[in-house]
Amino acid sequence: MIKVSVITDEIGQDFERALDVALEHRVRHVELRALWDTNVADLTPEQVARAKELLDQRGMRVVAIAGPVFKCHLSEQLRGGGGDTFGHAEDASIQEHLAILERTFEMAEAFGTDLVRTFAFWRAGDPTPEIYDEIEKHLREALRRTEARGLKLVLENEHACFIGTAGESIEILKRIQSPSFGLIWDPGNAAHLEPASQVFPGGYERIKEEVGVERIFHVHLKDPVTTGEGVVFTEFGKGEIDYRGQLEALVRDGYAGAVSMETHWRPKDMSREQATRLCLDGLWRLIEEAGVKEHFE
Repeated sequence: MIKVSVITDEIGQDFERALDVALEHRVRHVELRALWDTNVADLTPEQVARAKELLDQRGMRVVAIAGPVFKCHLSEQLRGGGGDTFGHAEDASIQEHLAILERTFEMAEAFGTDLVRTFAFWRAGDPTPEIYDEIEKHLREALRRTEARGLKLVLENEHACFIGTAGESIEILKRIQSPSFGLIWDPGNAAHLEPASQVFPGGYERIKEEVGVERIFHVHLKDPVTTGEGVVFTEFGKGEIDYRGQLEALVRDGYAGAVSMETHWRPKDMSREQATRLCLDGLWRLIEEAGVKEHFE
């Protein structure tokens, strides 16, 4: 079964409220990124205990720890544009990020999941062979530490980072062939770097053919649309990605992880909670239209 999940701070920073809203939309799995205005990597023992209590009371489970690891500059010479680190320092060093990674291990163990997220450094142009070499070196060190804890390292393709497209993801997945290293496939992020029509089915099919769907450990859902000001996100199911086709393909190809709503839609006349409610409704609607409801929980 594929688990339907939501990143809780897409609903709001009040963790208890976010869990209740998720349940109202038939979502019993969540992904943790920021709670109570605190990045998941910085939660105190008291906050962890309270969060676990709230989850247990509702019979809910955590599917992934969405930390900000390697959302940093690859080097002084390769300083990218930066982006959202969800309350964490934007300009921390690589060594500091390895320490952040260790804290996400603690969170994964505390919340009962084996997936910890990483990125691939702020994007400063397209990756070259030399840049891939540097990224690989640091990801291998992160993976060594992850494997030592019996966990899995999941790389999110992020348009603000060097690994943003399906092709760039494939390059790294081919270089690091470990059962403990996989991809968070985010079609919406990829659509910032290439047309949505190329992201799915083309990008997804490339991943399937060149490295295998089994290297996709987790999926993020947000729906892009191209405007005069560039790519922005909109109500799920009303953007440019063929998400009904993507959901059908995941079922067809035996994907068994989670699909996690990462709304990123910020209409001026609507709260985060309201926007995410509409997006969760849109997700369930697409699942039903695709005729695959029995494959999702």
